[in-house]
Amino acid sequence: MFHRHPSMQPRRALSLVEMLIATTVMAVIAVSLASVSMSVEMGAAHADEKGDVTQHGRVALSRVNNAMDNAHGTDQFPGYVVFPIVINGQVYPDCVVIWSPDGAPADPVGLPLYSELVMFFPHATSPNQLLEVSFPGTDYTVPDLSQTALWEWLIAYFRTSSFGDRVVLTDRLRTATVKNQGTGANATLGCIRFEVMYRPTDTQWNAYLASSQTDADWAALPWPQSIFSNSTGIRQAWCRTEMQLNMTSSNSNTEVVVPFFGSAALHYQVPRP
Repeated sequence: MFHRHPSMQPRRALSLVEMLIATTVMAVIAVSLASVSMSVEMGAAHADEKGDVTQHGRVALSRVNNAMDNAHGTDQFPGYVVFPIVINGQVYPDCVVIWSPDGAPADPVGLPLYSELVMFFPHATSPNQLLEVSFPGTDYTVPDLSQTALWEWLIAYFRTSSFGDRVVLTDRLRTATVKNQGTGANATLGCIRFEVMYRPTDTQWNAYLASSQTDADWAALPWPQSIFSNSTGIRQAWCRTEMQLNMTSSNSNTEVVVPFFGSAALHYQVPRP
């Protein structure tokens, strides 16, 4: 008589319940794998975006700091000068002019040439762009800083014209809209700020000039580290830069603000009047 081996016994098929359980488990595994894959993809996109924004910020600040580190100052032009925009009485110091000669300055004790200047400010019509503007070959002496109206006109012209070499350092500058209450028009500004401090300050220096200018008055000026002699003193110009760039969040498609900070200091000799 023929006998079947136990391993040859017919197998029972899966029941409907077992099929449903197996299908559910496979679906859970598939969803989990898709979620992990999406998370990895979003993480990689975020890292790429953050790296891109960081590179923009570093390059822009590096250009600003290099110009400031190479700056030259005199008692007529203190190395760094900020020309702000004023709207509704609020000051937005978004433009800095730096005397940054390529080599020795043409007049080391006087005023710079236009060709020795470097300016940084947002583009007038595309304020998300931070510009570096220079004027190579324009070998004319700039006006004295006491000519305030002329300087205001020059800065307004440089902001809105295409004069000079203009380089876009970044197009990720955060922007903000301010309503001009006087005109009713909206102004869109780039979010960058230059804050310059002098020591002695302009007020202290002018007060000294208006004083009897005795040795005691000269010594009373707040010279950095008390470095001065009977005929000269060391003045300090210090500039702080704050810049905000935009980064798009990969998970919410919203803008994320990334701040960047920089600073530089310049020390130069001023003669006693």
